Amino acid sequence: MNRRKAKTSWTLRISVVLGILALAVWQSGGRHISPLLAAFPVAPAAESVAYPAAVTAPADAVLPVPAARSGRESVLLFRTTRVYNQKVRLHLFASRPPKFISISSDDGLMVSGHPAEAKITVSINGTHVLVRTHSRKVADAPAVTIEPIENILQIRQPNGRLLRTPGELRISVRQGRLHIVNQLDLESYLMGIVEPELGSLKLPAEAIKAQLVASRSYILAVRDRHPHEDFDFCDDPHCQVYAGIPASRTGSARFPPRYEQAAAAVRGVYLRYHGMPAAAFFHHSCGGCTEAIEDVWGGSRVGYLRRVKDSDQEYLGTKGWEWSFTISRKSFMKLAYTKRWIQGPQALDGLRVIRTDLSGRASQILVQSAQPKWVPARAFLQIMNRQYGREVLPSLLFHITMSGDNIRFDGRGWGHGVGMCQAGSVLLARQGHTYQQILQHYYPGTTLVRLKPNAKLPKADSRRMRFLPWTD
Repeated sequence: MNRRKAKTSWTLRISVVLGILALAVWQSGGRHISPLLAAFPVAPAAESVAYPAAVTAPADAVLPVPAARSGRESVLLFRTTRVYNQKVRLHLFASRPPKFISISSDDGLMVSGHPAEAKITVSINGTHVLVRTHSRKVADAPAVTIEPIENILQIRQPNGRLLRTPGELRISVRQGRLHIVNQLDLESYLMGIVEPELGSLKLPAEAIKAQLVASRSYILAVRDRHPHEDFDFCDDPHCQVYAGIPASRTGSARFPPRYEQAAAAVRGVYLRYHGMPAAAFFHHSCGGCTEAIEDVWGGSRVGYLRRVKDSDQEYLGTKGWEWSFTISRKSFMKLAYTKRWIQGPQALDGLRVIRTDLSGRASQILVQSAQPKWVPARAFLQIMNRQYGREVLPSLLFHITMSGDNIRFDGRGWGHGVGMCQAGSVLLARQGHTYQQILQHYYPGTTLVRLKPNAKLPKADSRRMRFLPWTD
């Protein structure tokens, strides 16, 4: 009997010790167990990140993450990224805050820490947020938090649009509208911005990888774009467009396998320059040449955002490579009068680009009349786009022709022209270039590094970027 008790006692002690060791290994990320494992034979290590000759491999480059496997693990890929523990606060519906939304989750919801049914409605009650199920009031408070018990949140707006997103919602009332901030991990946020930024996920894998790395770098470099707000980024083009997690035909959240594999291959990878994350700006189409950042927004020179010769016409065809816009002389004269480009009954004698930068983009416009007016080209573009519709002038790479009663703008490219040309990156990928080569082409002098699990976010060089107006 005593022997049996002694045996049980030793078994219990050994179990407790092993449990404590397992907990310590888990909390340390395996650091303390590594020397012990080194003494035992192991399987060959995975291949290191392959850097072509044109790209310098950083000293702290780490092993690539294996490609995602099929099945449930692939379908809910965003769950596996939480190991990085990097949080992003995202302002949802920033351009059009709603007054009413419905929220659901297949596995149920938590409202301010209390379990609720799988579907609720959120509306405004004065200065309070009112949360209800179909049968009862769940909360009526100045602010509430909502999160799924498992899986993701499904948010439906009054116009019927559905957004699927992981993480937690913090909802309050501002200026008679719902102010909704989605706190989610960085990798899940990244998964939701690449498709709207690229326009499609049915693209070469290397182009998708390049976009993922560029977007992640951009997030890390300028993550305090709203320093006086309770969020880091908004979900419209001012920051990066966020579309959430797409759904498969069965309704479960998933991405195309090609995209999941590309995302797994570059998980945590970002561009670094002089020890800090690189502000990896990108745009849709450069029209043949990218632009130096100081020529677009002024300010100081940034070493990796230089002018780069490029070719993207094979990908976009007429939509982005070449475009035109025509207005009547009479219509433009009305606009010119309101902006004081012409005075009173003065006739418009001409309109032309009189100065360009080294990339060929317009830098100054001459409005000819009895009193000529010189207008900065970027201000001219923004006024035209506000007056006649968003992006009627997609870029500053244009010339102007006046013929009879019409004024015609003929141009190339789409966007500000700084950093990576997305159309050009697709063309390079189709020509067989790797994502490392693509990134080195558009961001010369940068290196590729990977965020380590649970590591502190790298320091952002936001002071240097603070002069930017953050507009296209």
